[in-house]
Amino acid sequence: MSRPVDMREVPQDRPRTAALIARITGWERDLVLSVLSQLVQKLPGLVAAMVLARHFDKDLIGQFFFFGVVASIAATASHLGTDRELRRSVAQRPDEALDMLGQVLPLRLVSIVVLFVGINAAVALLSPDMLAISALCTAYMLVGDLFFSYSAVFVGFRWMGLRLAVGAIGPLLIALSSLAVFLGWSLPAVLALYVCANALMVTVAALATRARLGRPHLEWRFERLKPMLTVAAPFLFTEIVLLLQGKVDVLMIFALSTATQVAEYEASYRLLEVTRTLIRPLMMVFVPIAAAMAATGRGDELGRLIRKLLTAVSLAGAVLAVICIALAEPIVVTVWGSGYRSSAAIFTVLALSTVPLFLGMAALHLAGALHRERDCLGILTVTAIANAALNAVVIPRHGALGAAWTTFATECLAAAILILLILRASRVPAPEAPRDG
Repeated sequence: MSRPVDMREVPQDRPRTAALIARITGWERDLVLSVLSQLVQKLPGLVAAMVLARHFDKDLIGQFFFFGVVASIAATASHLGTDRELRRSVAQRPDEALDMLGQVLPLRLVSIVVLFVGINAAVALLSPDMLAISALCTAYMLVGDLFFSYSAVFVGFRWMGLRLAVGAIGPLLIALSSLAVFLGWSLPAVLALYVCANALMVTVAALATRARLGRPHLEWRFERLKPMLTVAAPFLFTEIVLLLQGKVDVLMIFALSTATQVAEYEASYRLLEVTRTLIRPLMMVFVPIAAAMAATGRGDELGRLIRKLLTAVSLAGAVLAVICIALAEPIVVTVWGSGYRSSAAIFTVLALSTVPLFLGMAALHLAGALHRERDCLGILTVTAIANAALNAVVIPRHGALGAAWTTFATECLAAAILILLILRASRVPAPEAPRDG
């Protein structure tokens, strides 16, 4: 069972200590590769959405964005929290990586099939005219998300160059596939190409893993998989709640307003997500390092690392917020076209969320490195409920703009509590150095 790391309980003579300490150094190259990886994964997707938004009417794009949100929630649920547990465990127990991957993949495959069938069966009953878009969106998102199981292993081993190369395949092919609209292809036809692009990326990831580590033995017996499910469960619930915190706005706008309002809000929110390309690389690099520091009892260094990271992300968030607020309308019109000019006000409000969003994400990932994910789950559950309650009041009156303000308020609340949690956890004293003789 996973439990919080107490620095005073960490033995100093573990045989893996030297290997773990080696993982704490040489992070500069990893950071550069992680930034490039995030840019390659995010920017092509934004380009693809730009092409589609300019080619199809706003109501159809609103449906596409809505089912994209549903699919992203399903994709998050499909990995059952195992990607973050796998990343942390590989960083601390690299010799068990292949066995752990062999436990994770069967869980992922079963959950993908169950979620795909369940979601699209519901759509077929409730809104059969949207089934094609729903099925293709869930297919390409669920298939593409399977890559992150392999990615967790790459990150745990700090194979950032490999992750960059393989992770670029799907997004780049998706961006190219979007150009098919200029040949007269329909939206479902383009989405079918997205499915093929992500399937190719996952295939290459599997082949790369086999070449580096060997072929994982897939474990299908539930009694052997139960420990992995138990340890990963807090990550799963945390990620679902975190995603709902960010996406419940779209779901409620779709239910309480119009598909056009969904398109305007999600267009702005996707621009906000692009800014996360600065924070995610930091977490990909420094969370395994923090986990290694915790495993080797280096409490003082861990505390300094956490404080430096929180300072860095707050400054980065503040700079981005100022730029986005000052240039909100030109950014929105340049990216999405003049038809989305009304989204500039929404984007301005969402840009205010950059600082608390960055701080909250950093604190959340660092808390995971210290096995505080259960505490994070409670915090995020409270803020997600608060977000939904506020949305129920403001969306009918103020539409997408009101939803943007609730996002800002609840991101501030979540960030404040998560920072208190991680700073308190980092103050646990390190063990005394062993005495000679």
